Amino acid sequence: MHGTWKLLEKLNQSKNLNLTEIYQTIETEFAEFENELVTLMKSEIELSDKIFTYVTTIGGKRLRPALVLLSSKICGKTTKSSIKSAVAVELLHTATLIHDDVIDESPTRRGSDSVNKIWKNRLSVFTGDLMFAQTLKILTQLNDFQAINILAETAQKMTEGELLQIETKKQIDIPLEIYLKLIEAKTAVLFVASCKLGAISSEFANEKKILALENFAKNLGIAFQIKDDLLNFLGEQEKTGKPQGNDLLEGKLTLPMILALQNCHPLQKKEILKELKKGIDFQKLNFFINFIHKNSGIKNAELMAKKFVSEGEKSLEIFEPSIFKNALLSLLKFTVTREN
Repeated sequence: MHGTWKLLEKLNQSKNLNLTEIYQTIETEFAEFENELVTLMKSEIELSDKIFTYVTTIGGKRLRPALVLLSSKICGKTTKSSIKSAVAVELLHTATLIHDDVIDESPTRRGSDSVNKIWKNRLSVFTGDLMFAQTLKILTQLNDFQAINILAETAQKMTEGELLQIETKKQIDIPLEIYLKLIEAKTAVLFVASCKLGAISSEFANEKKILALENFAKNLGIAFQIKDDLLNFLGEQEKTGKPQGNDLLEGKLTLPMILALQNCHPLQKKEILKELKKGIDFQKLNFFINFIHKNSGIKNAELMAKKFVSEGEKSLEIFEPSIFKNALLSLLKFTVTREN
């Protein structure tokens, strides 16, 4: 017991926790979430069980369920509804990733073979659909109209984000405001849903706290996606699971390129857009990466990510000091310092 209090004292005093320490603050609740997730994903159909087991094995950082649990804690209490909400957001997130890999024909996910690489598109789509169905099942168990509305709106916004991405893929010059709208819909909305679900399930949240966590999550989600864009140019393939510049090869114009185009000479911008219209192959990749570096695309994207982190920190000022507040603040720092 003495060792536990020592750990809590360390976490309470620390300004920057690493990911392991962040998860230690919700260790018991996170174990409940994992058990609930594994139980729910058990299937009498052998193939389905095999795919679910594989998806669980290559699972990511589990940031969204962690946000649910931390948000419930910072508001006062984690309940059974908090655990179920954490499972729901993880299932929704995983389902969208599986469908994304089918649409993008991606052979890898987090450095491992994607579900569609192993089981092909048809089974992948059914697996994603089954996860969506399980998410709906959890919603009925929550028996909370507000929670149902949050996840329904989130699913709608994420789908709209996917449609917007398809629409903008035809464009070679994406305005910054459209890019920010896109990443808010594709990434930040599920972060927001996670924090709101955690807050309302705590039973002690008020509108002020819910709004603060909503603003925190929005800034966290945008900063997270900007860092993903940066890692595509700066990260090591062994850690990110993707080769440098892969977004460009897939025809995705992300923030570093958008900001570089804003910063270059108008005549150079015209030439770059002309080249982009022709398409990018591996031989041209280094030319475009060098263009982004020389025109401060990377530097300015990093500064923008830090700005969103700063805004996220301000959102939590209404909460009293606690290990859970420190954990959320550390997640913001982790977002822009991570390597994968």
